[in-house]
Amino acid sequence: MLCNMPIGKAYLSELTQTAAIQLEGMFVKSVEVISNAMDNGNVQDQLKAARLQMEATKRIGAAGASAIPAGDGGDRLERLAHRLIGLLDKQQTASGRTIDGDFQQTD
Repeated sequence: MLCNMPIGKAYLSELTQTAAIQLEGMFVKSVEVISNAMDNGNVQDQLKAARLQMEATKRIGAAGASAIPAGDGGDRLERLAHRLIGLLDKQQTASGRTIDGDFQQTD
């Protein structure tokens, strides 16, 4: 009932504006957290941080779909990330400096 009254609508609008300002104010902290994960995290954390950074800058994700070149699926980065993790896991378990992997050349 209060939401339908002008004073209720104004109060909700004020709350929404305050929350939006708080979120904007945390942007610098978010960048620092992402940077810290990229510098000090494990491979999974680093890839997640890189993905967050690219989503925030609209290079990937639904909001940045136009930034993805034509012909590339939106999940291309995720497939590459999983491939990299797999190769790193194989490298860690390999007995020498060689990686047991496969190679595919694309045109």
